[in-house]
Amino acid sequence: MDSKYFGIITDKDFINKEAIHQDSYLVEKNLFRKKEVLKLTTKRDDLNIGQIIGSGYIQDMVYDCKPVKELLKEIYLFFIAVYKGGIKGASYSFFSDFDKLTYGKQKGDTYQYARDQFMNIFESICPKQYHFLKMDNNGTPRLESVFKSLKNRQDMAVFDLEKERNLIIQFLTGNRAYFNRELFETNLTVVDIVNFEGHLITLLDLNNEYEFEKETCFSPKSRVDLLYEAFEGKMEIDVLRFIDVCINEIRDKYHSYLVALFFSLKNLHKIHVVEKVFREEIAKHYKIKKLGVLKVSDSSNQEYVKRLDYYTKKWELFSKPEGV
Repeated sequence: MDSKYFGIITDKDFINKEAIHQDSYLVEKNLFRKKEVLKLTTKRDDLNIGQIIGSGYIQDMVYDCKPVKELLKEIYLFFIAVYKGGIKGASYSFFSDFDKLTYGKQKGDTYQYARDQFMNIFESICPKQYHFLKMDNNGTPRLESVFKSLKNRQDMAVFDLEKERNLIIQFLTGNRAYFNRELFETNLTVVDIVNFEGHLITLLDLNNEYEFEKETCFSPKSRVDLLYEAFEGKMEIDVLRFIDVCINEIRDKYHSYLVALFFSLKNLHKIHVVEKVFREEIAKHYKIKKLGVLKVSDSSNQEYVKRLDYYTKKWELFSKPEGV
């Protein structure tokens, strides 16, 4: 994969320099940041400024150098790309057995088995300290979301990479040979990432098939979901789905069709935001350049009347319950 950080350090002797010199360069290039940490030492009588006696120890405030978050994310994605074979292998191994056991059965008959497997895998890769909880009516903490918990677990795995200094330096100096099968088999951090990502694929695939939970943490949000958030819930989701269908059908004359679409829904009392907000969000999410104000210049224009009628009838069909 392409990375703005892989091989960014071209000094071949960099890896042999002392850590203090490496840190100075890395901070200067905004690859690392200085971070204040407390260092505990044994208690002594001659206190220096900045030292605090606590629990029999001296607490010194010192600076430590840690990689920036963006760099850690790049390294994590690099691992996923380099070790994709091992990641896919974990998922393939699961479904090889799962498909044999469920072959020929109706989805309803395999739901409970799939759910049990799903939760077993989740609990094996996401310990309780990563669980995303909510309080029930009795004030008891309950698991709110499997996938929010898994995202939390993944985020912490990214953060934990900061402990792998040598690995980070090898990445920054572009030593591709370092990231080989031996590293995958011996480095516990890499092993954990590959194991987690392989099982995550399995959980996502199971969820796509059995719909245990609505998932938006790892799959890209749909344009409809993004619009719903942009309109702060003031537009019904079915109306936004209808708008999405209509806009995707438009091939030219975007402004003319959007004027008719906007006013047909406004007349039906389905639009609950002002024209400016509607127009700007539609233009942004559908990448429509220079979209003018949505207003009717001539309500008697036959082309406008046809489009208005078209969208009104289209909504009636779209919103009609199935089987009616």
